[in-house]
Order: sequence, then C-alpha cells, then structure tokens
Amino acid sequence: MPRRNPLREQDVTQDLVKKPSPEFSKYQDLIPELRLEIWRQVLLPPGVHFLTLEFRRKIKDGNIVNELLVDTWGCPSSDRSTWRVRNKISKTDKYSWDVMKKFSEGTSILRPRGFSRKFDAFIDCTRDLVCVRFLGRILNPGIHPFRNLEVLGGIRYVGIDYKNQAVSGSVNMGFQCLCRDNIHKASTICPKTLEDFVPHFQGMETLYFMVQLTVKNIKSLPPVSRGKKRDHQGTIKEQGGQPAKTMPVPSRTPARNSQIVSETFHKFLDIARRDKLDSFEDKRFTYYEVQEKDTSCLLIHEELWNVFSDLKDLWAVAKSKVPPPYQVREPKLKVLVYAESKKNPAQS
Repeated sequence: MPRRNPLREQDVTQDLVKKPSPEFSKYQDLIPELRLEIWRQVLLPPGVHFLTLEFRRKIKDGNIVNELLVDTWGCPSSDRSTWRVRNKISKTDKYSWDVMKKFSEGTSILRPRGFSRKFDAFIDCTRDLVCVRFLGRILNPGIHPFRNLEVLGGIRYVGIDYKNQAVSGSVNMGFQCLCRDNIHKASTICPKTLEDFVPHFQGMETLYFMVQLTVKNIKSLPPVSRGKKRDHQGTIKEQGGQPAKTMPVPSRTPARNSQIVSETFHKFLDIARRDKLDSFEDKRFTYYEVQEKDTSCLLIHEELWNVFSDLKDLWAVAKSKVPPPYQVREPKLKVLVYAESKKNPAQS
C-alpha cells in the first residue's frame, strides 16, 4: 500500500478539479505519488527565466521620475522560461495548484508589479537564474534613481545572453559601447555599460554570461596522428600499435559541424559535473558553468574574460573616488555554456 503523502489532495470534489491541459491529459489518472514526482522534476532543478527591462522617464506630480518596465521575453511559444512550465502544470488540477502554493510559500517568489501584462511568474529568486535583455539606454540607478527598483531586489543570479557581433551578426540591445572612441565595437557587451547595469539588482550575487556553442565560435582542433583520437576533453589518446601518420583535417560538413559542437559541449559538461559547477535548466536547454582555464577552445575566450577584467577595473576606479559616485556592488562573474542537443545531457 502506498504511503500517505502530506501533499495528497483531500476531499476534492469534481467541481474543484479543473479541466486538464491537452499536454497533460493523463495527469489526473496518476496516483498522488507519481504526481508529486512530476512536481519534484519540475521544481527541483534551478530554472532559467527570460525577462526584458526597459528604462522609461515619466512626469509624476510635476516631477521627472525614472521607471523600470519589466516584461516577458517574446511570445509564449518562443519563451523558454521555466516559470511557464510551472504555471502550466499548476493549472492542471486542484492538486497541482496546492503543490505550487506550497512551493511559493516556502521560497522567495518574484511577482513584479512593473510587468506590462498580468501573469504569475513563479520564480525562485534564491535558486533560479534570470536572463535579462535590456531594451534601450541603460542608466546607473546609483546615479539616476528609479522609483520601482525594488521589483528586482530579490534576484540573486542574473544572466546576459552573450553574442559576439563579429561572429554571430546579432546585436544585444542596451549593451552597446559607451567608451571613448567606441573601442568595444567588435563586442556586443561593453564593460562600461555593464558597470551601469549591475546596480539594478540590489541582491545580485552572481552575474553570468550565457554563451551558446556553435561551430562559428569553436576553434578547430589540429589534426591528430593516425592510430590516435581525442576523448571528450579534447586530449589525444593512444589507440596503440599503428605508425604515427598525420590524418587530414575533416571537412566541415553539417554532420561534422554538429559533432564539433557536441564534443565541445560534452567536454564542458563532464568538467562541470566533476567539479560540481553551477547548472540551470529551462524548457529547452541545460546550462553549465565553465572556467577560464577550460575555454581556450572558444574563439571568444579572450574577449569574454577581458570584459570581466575591465569591469573589475571600473569597480576599482569607482571605489577609489571619495565619495564613490555610487554604491559599488561586485557580484561573482561567471560564464555558462549551452548547445543544441538531441538528448538533454542532464538526463543521460
């Protein structure tokens, strides 16, 4: 006989049970223990949520005020945010809603009042990662106060989707270079703009650059000798007995490109699991922390870590001034990688 579960629904009448979503049509037929296991799978891994921020200047009571607008990132079908999964499952039936209620009561949940549309975003600010796209100009809140900055106050882990403009052709709006002579024009992330961005999150502990691995940002490995091949770490290993004869570099076919990305990603995955580094999940990807000593295989290796180094220099300059121009916050600076994968590596 299954053990009694404290989260088990009690005396749920038919009129309280909501119509199940087509994606979970069999969910109500499951015993409570299996429903609880589904919830464990949804809630336990630290999630990733995507939000956009935009600066607006308004006149209120005759005074000019700065306001921060917070919104979802794209439409529901393209938004990979974990909160959408949690929200959808919570509306499946009364039992699911009760579980989500218990979850929300036991954690710090972000439900910003500044959202332009009404919805419940179940974000665990103590564990989840919030990836931000900033639209328009970024002002340092320490210099230009905002009236509603508290909506972001509880978030501890913040991510920025890092794209090298020269490599990907994409522009990360809001982070264009503000430095003299536009010296960071080859990069979509300017350290000076990043310095102005960090103070928006008063509780930030870690700032992540989130890098999608593609064949365009991975260096080609040199050819190996005949009789040898590389493991997932990129290390050449002996196959034994055959003469050392150089093999030609494989042509970059679509299949080969996919293999290069997969091998590089699994190299980082193995290191992250071995060293117990940070990881997060959204509806589509799993993100793994990588360290500077392991990212030399990336074309943007120096660029990534130089941005962080320049940011630390800017913090040092700000702190050296008396009085400092703003309250300097220095979160940890880390990099996450993710890639297209036919199988979620977290489940392998």
